[in-house]
Amino acid sequence: MDADHGDATPTSVGFMLKFGGHSLCVTGDTAYTKSMMAPAIASAPDIVIPCINGAFGNLNEEEAATLVAACKARLTIPSHFWLFAEHGGSPNEFRNQVDAKSPETEFVLMTPGRGIEI
Repeated sequence: MDADHGDATPTSVGFMLKFGGHSLCVTGDTAYTKSMMAPAIASAPDIVIPCINGAFGNLNEEEAATLVAACKARLTIPSHFWLFAEHGGSPNEFRNQVDAKSPETEFVLMTPGRGIEI
């Protein structure tokens, strides 16, 4: 799927994967652009892994939660936060936004050594 990471990176992409009866959307580096999010939303992925750092053309916590809600995702795992000092991203704020916008979606915060079985 296409992604909108600004004019400096016009070839940015996200990924839609299907396996074992499940579907997964990994946004990659992208801003919330309705036209570019439309394929992900239309496919209604079970799992959405959005970037949440809100810097340099990336989704912030609220935009990522809006995407998760629009996709009607069963599970979400935030990504791309705390990678660089100038990037932010708050998994806790993202969780609060998901709880408010999509209370049926399970939130998982991956930590070193943690796995998840799908």
